Amino acid sequence: GIELYEFDVETLFAAEHQPVTDDMCLGKARSGSNGRFTISGARGSGFHGLAIDPAGARSTVRFLDTSLTYGSLEDVGDIVLAAGGIVTGTVIDEDGEPVQGARVRFAAVPEVVVQSGALDLRRDSLIIAGKSERLMVADVRSKFMALTERLPAATGFTNAEGTFRLEDVAPGRLVGGADHPGHVGSAVAGFELTAGQKVDIGEIELLFGREISGKVVDASDAPIEGAEVRVGALNPLFPAGLLQPGATTGPDGSFAIAGVPEEGQVVGAARRRAGDHWTTESAVGSSESVTIRLAALAPLRVRVTHGEQEPVTGAVIALEAVPAPQGDTGGMGVSLE
Repeated sequence: GIELYEFDVETLFAAEHQPVTDDMCLGKARSGSNGRFTISGARGSGFHGLAIDPAGARSTVRFLDTSLTYGSLEDVGDIVLAAGGIVTGTVIDEDGEPVQGARVRFAAVPEVVVQSGALDLRRDSLIIAGKSERLMVADVRSKFMALTERLPAATGFTNAEGTFRLEDVAPGRLVGGADHPGHVGSAVAGFELTAGQKVDIGEIELLFGREISGKVVDASDAPIEGAEVRVGALNPLFPAGLLQPGATTGPDGSFAIAGVPEEGQVVGAARRRAGDHWTTESAVGSSESVTIRLAALAPLRVRVTHGEQEPVTGAVIALEAVPAPQGDTGGMGVSLE
């Protein structure tokens, strides 16, 4: 399969700009017996790339040098795929039990990429950065994060016995590993793969990691039920990390999420509902428990009028936080459309 992607920085990150497509993929096609394919949908803006066998064993991305013009048919030339090899192995947990549904990926990238914890990056991950007293949460658009599952890396999943077999893997010096929600991803040392060769890398052990518990409360320490929670740990080598989902709070505001790396300061993030801003909190010291305190909610009634106090119907009302001047408590700003 082949997919056409269009990349535009404003489309990815600008809060006021909504992408036209659901996941940045403009069109899909399958090559015929002669290798030819046709994909429509390019708008001509930004730059473009073709994902070949996305999320598959032969996954690769080719960026296009050809400028795509709206309303015209462009021939991007031949895409030559090198003959590949076969990679097999088994994924187990710390108890030696097979892990079904574990994701396995290999690519010709520097080993530091997989050693950094990037194996655990998934579409529902949150990226955090900074020091514990001043953390920033990168809640990147889910449409962009979905691309992390379609990176140019040979990808497969384990069966009920925990085994996997990736065929037609692009040759080279490969690194990679396995990951699974609720576990800590495990990297595999680099190895050489040549065309037509079969490499069995043996067993990949996924760790259970730490289980982090905690509570989500409001400003008066009252528990918040149904809050969405993410938990992770800052990488001990650099101030960044991943927060993974796994729970919503119970009636007493409590939660527990497993699969957090053994090293690094624990960080939690919570919000009452989708669309709210995330509130982050670091655990104290080496504690494996974290309390996340969300701002209190207050009712707000707005009446929009014009002229002689005539009510206005259909007005769009937006609220945003207003930075507090020094010595003030700040407030909310209201904009009308």
